[in-house]
Amino acid sequence: MHHDLRFAQKAGARDIFINILTSGGFVSRYLTDWSGPEGELKRMKFHLGVPCYAGDTLTMTGKVVRKYVDGDQHLVDIEYSFHCPWWESLQRDSDYDSTCQGLLVNINLAF
Repeated sequence: MHHDLRFAQKAGARDIFINILTSGGFVSRYLTDWSGPEGELKRMKFHLGVPCYAGDTLTMTGKVVRKYVDGDQHLVDIEYSFHCPWWESLQRDSDYDSTCQGLLVNINLAF
């Protein structure tokens, strides 16, 4: 599915699609680009909604939902999502979710 076009198409997919490790890598990169080099990802949870195919344009968003101190660590919690836009038109007529959503907990930052 992730690397074999013929196998993916036999299974009903239009193309190969990114795997969960790649999705996690994109989210990690998005968040560490925001936090800068001093940011350290402590924990990340996410839910995959639909496959994102090779060549899809993904739109990522996020917001800080909590800022706090725990011992000597300055932490933020962030809610984030990224969208596979081609699924949004199908979402109206199905139970599919067009996003990968999650909560990143504990980015260690200086504030």
